[in-house]
Amino acid sequence: MYAARFEGKLAQSGQLNAAMTIVGEYGSDGLPPAIDQVEGECEGATHVVTALTVGAFSFFAGSSREIGGSATVFGAGAGAETSKKSESLSRDGDVKSCAASKRGDGTPPEGCGALLRLELAPLMAKGEGIPIECKPGTRLVGKVCKAVDKPSELAADDRSFVDDRAGVGWGTRCFSHFRAGALHYARAACQKGLEQNPSDDTRAAILFNYSLVEEKSGDPIGACEKLSQSLALREGRADRAILKVLRDKITALRCDEVMQKR
Repeated sequence: MYAARFEGKLAQSGQLNAAMTIVGEYGSDGLPPAIDQVEGECEGATHVVTALTVGAFSFFAGSSREIGGSATVFGAGAGAETSKKSESLSRDGDVKSCAASKRGDGTPPEGCGALLRLELAPLMAKGEGIPIECKPGTRLVGKVCKAVDKPSELAADDRSFVDDRAGVGWGTRCFSHFRAGALHYARAACQKGLEQNPSDDTRAAILFNYSLVEEKSGDPIGACEKLSQSLALREGRADRAILKVLRDKITALRCDEVMQKR
């Protein structure tokens, strides 16, 4: 229907024109998905939208010289002679509203969000897509989500260490290695501390240190598990300040949500 209408206008006026003001683009990151990753009624789909350009536009019949530029096209200063020699066929958005757009805006100004252009990309073949999101505790390696690496190795100074305080010494060494960024040494020290049959208070402290190591390693599930164990050992025993630190940490890591994604 539109093609026939525009063909008639082209024959009548001799020229079709489009004036556009572009303010930005919505785009997707990364590669397009594979055919087996799309959801909804997508049977027979071959492409996916990867970007939308927005702003304001006017589509009109008539000479662009006769109407005096895009300002006139969008309605600013149109005269009697202009209205006789051009005809608006379709328009959306307000160029004056678009002028309010600033660098860094996350959304277009009100009245300047007309769709101007779609960018498409072909869907990848079945099995060739990259996972859209890896579960907590995993990371993307090539095209597969794999568990984060969590190496464990005793530091040279720790190999001959004897803890005569039932885990307290290992817990201290675990935290020192963590602060130094040596996560593999910290993990090994925490594990040794838990093997010493420590008291509940000491075990809770080691588990808290261990949770810091797991969080820094990129394993929020491991961190949440150890925080929960530490909190359970301290409930009804530790003072309110310590309990608040643990609960705030659990909230900050969104442990309820993270544990549901296991």
